[in-house]
Amino acid sequence: MRKVTLFLSMAVLLLLFSPAGAQFLAVESFNYPVGTSLDTLMGTSANGWSGCWYKLVGAQDNAAVVADTGLVYDDLDYEVPNVGNHLESVPDSTGTEQRYCRFLDKTWPDEAGREYWISFIMNVKNATDDATWLGIKFYNGETGELGMLGKGHGLDKYTVGSGWHGGPGPEVSTVSWDSGPVWLVGKIVMSGGVGPDPIYMWINPDPAAEPDTSIKDAVASGAQMDDGFNCIRIEFGGNVGDGLQASFDEIRLGTSYADVSSPTTGVARQDNRFPVQFALSQNYPNPFNPTTNISYTLKSRGKVRLLVYDLLGRELAVLVDGVQNAGMYKVVFSGADLTSGIYFYSLQTPKEVITKKMALIK
Repeated sequence: MRKVTLFLSMAVLLLLFSPAGAQFLAVESFNYPVGTSLDTLMGTSANGWSGCWYKLVGAQDNAAVVADTGLVYDDLDYEVPNVGNHLESVPDSTGTEQRYCRFLDKTWPDEAGREYWISFIMNVKNATDDATWLGIKFYNGETGELGMLGKGHGLDKYTVGSGWHGGPGPEVSTVSWDSGPVWLVGKIVMSGGVGPDPIYMWINPDPAAEPDTSIKDAVASGAQMDDGFNCIRIEFGGNVGDGLQASFDEIRLGTSYADVSSPTTGVARQDNRFPVQFALSQNYPNPFNPTTNISYTLKSRGKVRLLVYDLLGRELAVLVDGVQNAGMYKVVFSGADLTSGIYFYSLQTPKEVITKKMALIK
């Protein structure tokens, strides 16, 4: 299994939250004593938050910090050293809901072109009823719901956008919500109040390279955040009384992918257990000098070639030539020995071929 090392040392946190760092950052690692309830003043005014977690709605108070039970770190595609605790809820009756809120230390404004990122680890076990919603939501105040990443009501897949979907669409991914622990990553692109603020979502992206919106797992294109947001909520609701376990850990928010994925180290192969298509992403960065990342997805095991050509069709490099399993892959291409110009890269299997263009500028 692919492993990614996620370091949360004190030195890193001091760097992230120093005055010289980014203005908008927040992190929650649930590093509290086992048994601490989410509604017993968990957390303080630090690390991007203005205060503690507190309950808004809850027929039960059983969301608490636990050790490795519902979320077993060895089952993740990530290694999380020095963390043995996480947040977990096991509702004990059906038709219930739990809503917990924590305010950020400032309102994150809707400034045109600004990007906000969020990531967290989530795991659901014993899911037997799709008539539920659970996940992490953005709010402005206690009642202004703006978006959600998690599992929407009425579906059996991870979703983004509102907590109430009720049908398929671009907001719905292809990954089942009870398929094991995942790392969910979201990106909001703010419009400055002149239009929707789309929310893109990826499931288990490569931490080493910012994911491309063209290969997102889901997108909510109609989110409106005209007044920004200042509150994060963790919610569970619906028919959840059949032993369901919902676990969360490592909530991070920032203004760049590095804020929510760094410091992490990735590997060339992303072990995506749920590939759904044969796809070749646009290289990133593009234009590039002298290196660029090329990512692609395979839906089944087979012979694969990844080649680079010039405008005359001459083969310049063979980046991949062999048998690979289904999954997501990333290759770094160097054009150090090439001149500035337009080049092509092509992903080939015995049944399918995809070719894209890239530009080298020196």
